Amino acid sequence: MSSHRRLSIVVTNHDYAQFVSEAVDSALAQTGAPAEVIVVDDGSTDESLAVLAPYRRRVQLVAQPNGGQAAAFNAGWAAASGDVVIFLDADDVLEPDIGERVLSAFDEDSDVVKVQYPLHLIDAEGNQCPGTLPGPGVRLATGDVRERLTRHPDDLVWMPTTGNAFRADVLARIMPMPTADYRICADYYLSNLTAAHGRVAVLEQPGGSYRVHGGNQHYAERWSMDAVRANVTRTSATHRHLIEECRKLGLAGLPDDPDAVRSVT
Repeated sequence: MSSHRRLSIVVTNHDYAQFVSEAVDSALAQTGAPAEVIVVDDGSTDESLAVLAPYRRRVQLVAQPNGGQAAAFNAGWAAASGDVVIFLDADDVLEPDIGERVLSAFDEDSDVVKVQYPLHLIDAEGNQCPGTLPGPGVRLATGDVRERLTRHPDDLVWMPTTGNAFRADVLARIMPMPTADYRICADYYLSNLTAAHGRVAVLEQPGGSYRVHGGNQHYAERWSMDAVRANVTRTSATHRHLIEECRKLGLAGLPDDPDAVRSVT
């Protein structure tokens, strides 16, 4: 299917010098839908900028002081000119045809605001691991989920950053995002708030690979109590932002108290 939409891929990086070139190469290798590639280096202290230097003629490089993931997303979004935006974590990679597939999904349904897709699992060296993300039996949220979003948003299954594509005109209504709440896990904000604006589509085949290397936020064998507390705080902040956005849109079924939004699981 031919699409007149333009794709932007925003690679966000902080101290992933060992991985970032693979992420950028995968963004540049898109087939059928050449992408505008923006790389945001969020104050790396390793060799990331040296690794990225040879790409300056092929990508737009934004180097900024460290502000956290939301700040990097905001900078990349501000530089992007595409109609559809994929935010790519610098330790992950994309399949070469995912740009073409997500553009087709947006073309097929004008009410779709976000497309999500599974990811393969790879190890630190890039070798494919068994299984995919999400795991067996886990169904990604799809369709019009706005009623569920206002009642039990934490039960909706969203992909981590790399497994999503967003319509740029919807991002323009919710960004820039609040940086203080999302030094990490900025995808919480994007997935929840974009879904309040329309339909979510799901692609069945993986659109990239999620690298498991021991420092992942979404994929860990165990969490410390500090990490659990931080995640609860971040989720609570997302509830507040979501309720505010839903009220702007006039969605029904909202609680009077933002803290009343709870997961039923």
